[in-house]
Amino acid sequence: MLAPASILTPAHNRPSASHQSLTSSQKDSVQGILSQYDAKSLTQKDAKAINDAFSAQGIRPSADLKNTIEAAGFDPKALRAANGPPKGAGKPPPPPPPPRSKDTQKEDVITKLLSALKDYQDQVLNETDILSIQNKMQEAGYAPRNNYLDLSV
Repeated sequence: MLAPASILTPAHNRPSASHQSLTSSQKDSVQGILSQYDAKSLTQKDAKAINDAFSAQGIRPSADLKNTIEAAGFDPKALRAANGPPKGAGKPPPPPPPPRSKDTQKEDVITKLLSALKDYQDQVLNETDILSIQNKMQEAGYAPRNNYLDLSV
């Protein structure tokens, strides 16, 4: 069962919700619940009670629910607003991971290069082998500038 605070969260947060239809019994329940309130003087407490009642009846958000609410003279957005913003709304995104040091980046390149070269141990590399190694490095995200490694200190 849905938590009461989520009964009228935007349908775009629950893709399947907009495709559900209300049964005639659910429509009657929605109309019966709404008939207990005045749409023109609806308080936040009333809106929360309506949402709780919908949840208790197993009525989930849908385009059909929105239409039924509107037909009864209520504003679905006002009812939804009583639940507060959707979970996570208004919070800034998490910070990016800290940048990796150049030493760590060099170690990663060396590890990948050694892994690629392992297949050619004790062999003389021809041009095809070198191209294959370069392709493996590019696939791993290491695009060559002039050299794969800069060993300057």
